[in-house]
Amino acid sequence: MALFKRLLPQVQYVGEVGLDGSPPHRPTLDTQAEVLREILDACAALGGRTISLHSRGAAEMLLDLLEFEPGAGRFVLHWFSTKLSIVARAAALGCWFSVGPSMLLTKAGRSAVEAMPPERLLPETDGPFGMLDGVALLPGGGGRVSEQLAQLWGRSLQEVDAAVTSNFRRLVALSG
Repeated sequence: MALFKRLLPQVQYVGEVGLDGSPPHRPTLDTQAEVLREILDACAALGGRTISLHSRGAAEMLLDLLEFEPGAGRFVLHWFSTKLSIVARAAALGCWFSVGPSMLLTKAGRSAVEAMPPERLLPETDGPFGMLDGVALLPGGGGRVSEQLAQLWGRSLQEVDAAVTSNFRRLVALSG
């Protein structure tokens, strides 16, 4: 945390931080929450940052923390494939969402994306951990997201590309 706090004034973006409540990490969830609170407090003290957040198996707990510290910045929820009521809660909090191609391959993932505000949706790869057809996704390899969103939203590929590019530019402008 000391290194994080020393470097934080030099950046506008923080990521990926958050909570992992999956079975192997569940025993440390309270400690993870303490660390995340400290990160959010540090970001708020500096006027906020754009923060990419992990929430596997702990989406409600994450939103509780974000609600408690809204001044921490702009929250981008990474691969937020959860119950639609939780997606709605995150959207009401003003959260942004990053979506990868693998997420759009599942019914639950597509349903979650349909519930997200399109004006706050960004493409991602989750590379090199994200895989598609057995191949690790790399930065810049999220083009398939636009194709999948075009199908999901019933829009042209050009419209989707323009929309997500506009979303990114708005987020960058908000980030200062």
